[in-house]
Amino acid sequence: MPPVGALITGAVALGGQAVTAVSGFFAGLGAIGTAVGNLALSLGLSYIASLLFRPDQPKPSDGQVEVKQAVPSRFWHYGRVKVSGPLAFYESRNGALYKLVMLSTRPVDAIEHVFMNDVAVGIRGDGAVVSGSPTVGGSGEFYAYINQSTGAADQGPSGLLRFNFPDAWTADHRLQGTAYIVGQFIAPAIEYFQSAYPNGEPSLSATLRGVQVYDPRNGTTYWSDNAALAVLDYLTHPDGYDRPLSRINLQSFIDYAWLCDDMVNGQRRYRIATTVDLTEPRKDVLQRLLEACDASLYMSPNGQVSIRGGRWEEPTVVIDADLGHIITADFSPPGAMDRYNELVIQYREPSLGHVENEATPWEDPLDIAQSGQVISQNINLFQVPSQSQARRLAKIRMARDNADWTAEIVTNLAGLNCIGERIIRLRWPELSIDAPFWVEGVEMSPDITTVSLKLRSASQASYSWSPDEEGSSTVIPPDTSPSYDLTPPDFILAQTDTPSIVATWTPSQALNRAYNFQYRNANTPNGWMSMTTASTRDRATGAPVAVGSTYAVRGQTIAGPQAVGPWSAQRFITILEPEEEDA
Repeated sequence: MPPVGALITGAVALGGQAVTAVSGFFAGLGAIGTAVGNLALSLGLSYIASLLFRPDQPKPSDGQVEVKQAVPSRFWHYGRVKVSGPLAFYESRNGALYKLVMLSTRPVDAIEHVFMNDVAVGIRGDGAVVSGSPTVGGSGEFYAYINQSTGAADQGPSGLLRFNFPDAWTADHRLQGTAYIVGQFIAPAIEYFQSAYPNGEPSLSATLRGVQVYDPRNGTTYWSDNAALAVLDYLTHPDGYDRPLSRINLQSFIDYAWLCDDMVNGQRRYRIATTVDLTEPRKDVLQRLLEACDASLYMSPNGQVSIRGGRWEEPTVVIDADLGHIITADFSPPGAMDRYNELVIQYREPSLGHVENEATPWEDPLDIAQSGQVISQNINLFQVPSQSQARRLAKIRMARDNADWTAEIVTNLAGLNCIGERIIRLRWPELSIDAPFWVEGVEMSPDITTVSLKLRSASQASYSWSPDEEGSSTVIPPDTSPSYDLTPPDFILAQTDTPSIVATWTPSQALNRAYNFQYRNANTPNGWMSMTTASTRDRATGAPVAVGSTYAVRGQTIAGPQAVGPWSAQRFITILEPEEEDA
């Protein structure tokens, strides 16, 4: 087996696909992106002590923007995320724009929702966008079509690109292993352009369940956001650390996966939601995965990579001055300049569109009261999809950073018992110390007669958790906007001599109210067509219609792009032969 350091600091592979040349869209109408806690036996360091020494990870919202790159990087996702990605195809033809957005360069478990300009859309079986944005035009045609592929080995080429670009997109353009979405956006007649594309060129993104991971508990591979299984996947994947399973202590990962699935106040203890980009140093990616579940890696006695942490465990090794274990000792509290009493927490919030959000800060109210000031530090946990989980990790972090004691101790060979240990018990009567300590370093002297230990006092209480520590969610800010009444208009139907259908109603006095009306032949359930609403906002006209046919009409109230009321109940009208005027 190569040295453990090689497992952490190996080179990062690069790769990608070129972007097709860009041409205009809708001509004449305007354009509408230090090592992980060292794995060496001498350390066994958990994630917390190294948080301050790694670069900040990208914000989740950064990954929700389309990117134009000649050679994009390869990337994949663990857990449930919302993402966009590099454009692998971007071209216009016959008055329509076509774009292919890569979502992952490893297969994903599922694409759950597609968004256009950050609005979730409904997609019919043939790919037509039937709800969301853009909308159906006055002629009844659909302006947007979407293809989706999860990256499966047997997936075929995009039907939209294959049909419209047979010269450039062949049957061999299957993009196996790449999850993607393709959008076709058709230019409508000029009078419908603004209603179809109110925000210009639609940008594409999607929520998805990321890669499937191997679970040694049952020997199967499936989607899971269990943080321990993500660590195992990254250690063994060819584009991660490429360690064979025979070099992994699977029992330790089995135990840790069960720990991650433990319930804490109604939530699983440790989940993951993050993107892995192959341009990142592998040690930073691995560190991020370990941070999500308070884990550290170490080498078991048989040389296998093992995982531990995540909960309190009573130490079994004791270093006792009264028993002659300690030769010299240097104790000191952490520097006053390094202490803080508030952790400002950033995490990933699914209910806000899987973007970064600020959790209720974790505070030490006693220290704030005694010092008379709030001293803040920031902690970015964008890979954590839960405020509760983020606050639990922050509690552990603050307790360790603000430890009562740090110690550098030289022992006799009894110190060798600390190799591979996460926590030991230290007894030093001169300072009345009889307490657990984190093991942050173990080093044997060159003459193999003494052992040097770096220790930091540990707190069992930092792993306790109660419902009153959950904090008040900052997910949804107080609603200070005016109350919108989006009740559908109460309309009546009539016909004109044209003939056409006219719906009339009493409009709201609110100036931001608009109305949307549709009609269809009663025998065509899905054939809804838009009606033209007058600038007075009190009537809508639908044509063409046929004499003798019955039509259904429905309406809705709109107060803005994101404030669309429900459809009214359908009302029906039968078109009669217009009466001739008397001579």
